[in-house]
Amino acid sequence: MLNRIQEIDQLATTIFRVEHFCTRSVQQAKPAEGAKNVHLWMDLNDFDYAPVAGTNGEMFVSRFSLEVADGDQAVSILSQPTPDDHWIEAHTSLRDGLKRLASTDWLLVRQNGDLIGILTLNDLASPVISTYLLARLLGMEHGLRRLLGTYSNEMIPDEPSEKGKGDGWTLEKVMNRLTTQKDLLKDLGYSSGKKFEKAFKGFLKLRNHLAHARSILYVANDAGQAAEIVSELERITSSVFGLVTNRDAVWLSYEATQIVDAEDPSFVWAGADAAPLLFPAPVYVITAQNPSERVLSESENLRRHSLLESYLRCFSPVTTLVLKEVIGKSMEGSWQEIGWAIGGLAREEAVEIGRHFSQRAIFELTNDKVCVIPTDGGAREALPRVL
Repeated sequence: MLNRIQEIDQLATTIFRVEHFCTRSVQQAKPAEGAKNVHLWMDLNDFDYAPVAGTNGEMFVSRFSLEVADGDQAVSILSQPTPDDHWIEAHTSLRDGLKRLASTDWLLVRQNGDLIGILTLNDLASPVISTYLLARLLGMEHGLRRLLGTYSNEMIPDEPSEKGKGDGWTLEKVMNRLTTQKDLLKDLGYSSGKKFEKAFKGFLKLRNHLAHARSILYVANDAGQAAEIVSELERITSSVFGLVTNRDAVWLSYEATQIVDAEDPSFVWAGADAAPLLFPAPVYVITAQNPSERVLSESENLRRHSLLESYLRCFSPVTTLVLKEVIGKSMEGSWQEIGWAIGGLAREEAVEIGRHFSQRAIFELTNDKVCVIPTDGGAREALPRVL
């Protein structure tokens, strides 16, 4: 899911527009109709404002003005010109539509100069709004799980296991652990675990409402409050997605990786007490497991590891590669991945293989140095191979 996060933003900026969630069946007040009758049906439908028929929305009447007027007085006498700031174009994006609605109580929607709908607080109950919010919330949860794994060096899946088959990483446990990760909270824009917990619980409440076919109106009393919730949700999800894509913590984790021989873990390829390389330098270490820190099942990781071996053994008919199975692990050992130490590759070839297997980076080992090489270009500063 996280590799397609940009599609969620597209929902709010290019796909979902005001025309998709405004009220199309606009009830309009007849100019000659009496104030009392119009007030009754506006009360019945909880309408605060209604355009006047025959004016293409250029004139409107308010429920309050009808309430205090003589009941027989004609709507035409009580109507007012529609202010310019109460118009919105049908093609306006979901995101901009919510911002506009937050500053007004209602908006008339027009397309090619014609009135086609009205936008009010009640329209926030639209399935279009709920679909966008739920996509955001699910993406945020996946991203937070990924980040917690990176910052804590623990193998946490992007999604919880099915009920009864749990790996222990329930959403409640994830939230509790997140509140203790000060560096992560700071990077997300929260000054304390309590502030994050308060915001996260609010998002969980919204998610539960949406999952039960309810809407944001169950947690927002007006359009302004709804817009604030959406704005904060977009802020934190944007921060989460930004950190998932490019963050210092993941590179520091890569650079702190200890690489040991899979058959004889006492033989260290990189890290404390590293031994001389078994192959002529440079040696490249590549894994196929847990692509871009996405934690996969043990069986899937072993399948990918086997596929990488097969790929390397038939890599080129004119190139003889030497392979040694190795394990890359965090210093405390909580994160481990099996891979291959490979001799006989050029850097460009090694990077391409890492990219083919959806890895964020590979390792280049020389006699004295170890370098983490991102597969999307560039290289990190080389560090001592022997610590």
